Amino acid sequence: MNILNKLILIIFISLISLFSFLDAEIVRRAAFDFGSGKIKLQVADVDTDSHTIIQSIYSEGVPVLLSEDAAKNPEGCFSEEIQKQAIATTQMFMQKAIELGTVEFSGLATEAYRKAPNGQKLIDKYASTLNLPVKIISQEEEGKNGFLTLIAETHLDPTQVIAWDIGGGSFQITYLDDEKNIQVYMAPFGRMTTKSAIIRFVKDKDPSVISSPNPMSNKEWKKAIQYLNTALPQVPTELANKLKMSNVQLIGVSAHPEKLRSLKVYHTKDIIENLEERLNKNDTELGEIHEAPTSAVSELALVYTIMQKLDISSVNYIRMSSGSTSALLITEEYWNK
Repeated sequence: MNILNKLILIIFISLISLFSFLDAEIVRRAAFDFGSGKIKLQVADVDTDSHTIIQSIYSEGVPVLLSEDAAKNPEGCFSEEIQKQAIATTQMFMQKAIELGTVEFSGLATEAYRKAPNGQKLIDKYASTLNLPVKIISQEEEGKNGFLTLIAETHLDPTQVIAWDIGGGSFQITYLDDEKNIQVYMAPFGRMTTKSAIIRFVKDKDPSVISSPNPMSNKEWKKAIQYLNTALPQVPTELANKLKMSNVQLIGVSAHPEKLRSLKVYHTKDIIENLEERLNKNDTELGEIHEAPTSAVSELALVYTIMQKLDISSVNYIRMSSGSTSALLITEEYWNK
């Protein structure tokens, strides 16, 4: 092939690529993640043909402590006050998304909405007052979305990744099995729900009356570990075997303890070191070293017990720009046409 023919071929291929790009449907979407302790928004341009994010425009999260609020109600319902806060936060995000030229809107809700008797009613309010469609998803679906978001943001090989997502109300550990099907090891224990469980089953107090388990003694810490170890489900053999593979990474995402995630790779010894400065301290004292003092000890109990269950000594942590919103943005079934 002479130089002229090569040049013509290159131009031809370039034109095909250009026409394909021009023909693709690029849509600006706003994806809402309604978690148990935070509402998150991501606005992005999405290619709906290739199901990829072309450009992330905006991402932010605002604390709305739904699980903690529901724990204060003997019936587990959301209070009127927290519902108003959730609506106001969502309305603020909606306005921001509109200002950015968003044309499609969708949201997913997780554990707090699954558990609260009036969770669906709050979802209905998002639709009626803000015209925002929101779906309450299962914990399996939550794990799947967290896994897909991690892959979308890091471009890691999904067969060599296990995603450990901790939220306000639950955790999910998600991976591909030998047939490349998504599997989820999970339990309804997150930052807020673990704290409430420790108040009830370790401190023997009512979480609707008492909002903090602190101060916690070393004896109470050991009792909390024992309780959680019994409460958590058995680890599937396939997951246990995959964790032992040298080419597989366990990656923590979302609400792992603040000081641990800042290490990027944390070990069980780091948990114990952090614990030593938190035991036998009240919330005022813990507030000097922790952004959320009421869960400063209970969150360490959760990650420590899960690591024991998984028989691992270290966790890689990756800070993602969104919760599960990246997966929401590129999953067409969530978008009304």
